[in-house]
Amino acid sequence: MHSIDVLVVGAGPAGLLAASELSQNHRVTIIDSGVIGRTQKFWVTTERRLRKHNLTDCVINRPARMTAGTFLGGRVSVAGDFAVVDDLKVLQILIERCRQRNVSIIDHCALLNLRWKKESIESTTTKEIFSSRIVLDATGGGSPIASAFRLHRIDGFYAVYGGLLHNINLHSDDIVLGHVEHLGDPCPIFEVVPTSQSSAYCVIFVFTKTLVTPNSLATAFERHCRHNPFFTLTKYTCQIAEKTGVIPIGRVRRRRLPGIVSLGEAGFIQPPLMGTAFNEILEYSHSICECISKNLERDHLVCQLSSMPYPVLKRLQDSLQLAVARTMMRGNVELFDKTLRVMNGFPEEIIFKFFSNELAWRQLVWVATRLPLTLAFMREDHYV
Repeated sequence: MHSIDVLVVGAGPAGLLAASELSQNHRVTIIDSGVIGRTQKFWVTTERRLRKHNLTDCVINRPARMTAGTFLGGRVSVAGDFAVVDDLKVLQILIERCRQRNVSIIDHCALLNLRWKKESIESTTTKEIFSSRIVLDATGGGSPIASAFRLHRIDGFYAVYGGLLHNINLHSDDIVLGHVEHLGDPCPIFEVVPTSQSSAYCVIFVFTKTLVTPNSLATAFERHCRHNPFFTLTKYTCQIAEKTGVIPIGRVRRRRLPGIVSLGEAGFIQPPLMGTAFNEILEYSHSICECISKNLERDHLVCQLSSMPYPVLKRLQDSLQLAVARTMMRGNVELFDKTLRVMNGFPEEIIFKFFSNELAWRQLVWVATRLPLTLAFMREDHYV
């Protein structure tokens, strides 16, 4: 049995950031069921958030604007502090920080079960047993701990399928946050994130109450790549990396397991409408780790955290986004279009901060008194 202070399960950005910070004062091991340093996700954030963790060297593109629209004519366009990052470089930098701070890194090591003792938690894995005072669950939205103990209240899912395309003719440098160009129910939403003048992350996603497997979107993705207003394929176009996954929409139940702290998507840190967990991980990792470290230093028993140190403003913004997301899952392309038309009348600063989950108090009240009520009374025969 291997005795440590902190066991981190899951080596994505949330787990690696926490491991690198906590290892300055505690003995930390991080495990992952797959190969550490690989991901099927891509990330768009802001330089402000990257500066908090000295990760600005990972930026590969700085688009000036972000747009969203539908074939019905609804459209939103907003300028902002957008930064597209090299996902592999982010992970490699964080892995190197962990190594420099003597974090034990073990891949191909899956968590099998947990057993609570008076002064520790025994975690049985496929490689060995760990005894720790706290277990950080950073395994993502499909967390086996959360599913086993029913820690999540699920309202729906984002299913995502796509990849990194090279050698394409981009018609614009803007980020396409979401565009409905083709018919379908649920409506397929196309996202394009330029990484250079001739490459972009391109994905199809849908949001639904019941889980849709990402691979079922493959045909729709190929059709969108051939027929869209944002780029054209060339005879040299190739897909370098596959980007697929499922992001749950919902919230965490009030139940707390002793010594278990859920990070990132496992803790539903992502804003429900946007699903941008990476932004929130960068925003709150310091405060979370500081809270964990103080609790570890307080005594020598299993670490107890009564609540996560998220500000009230974030919680309220998440609640607003969850209300909008629930409405969107009940609607169709008309509702998506109506949402964009309503938001197009908002001040540009508010649109950007709504999408980036950075609304100030006054801005939050302003949006909350307009968007949900408008969507609630949206009629499906709006266009006919």
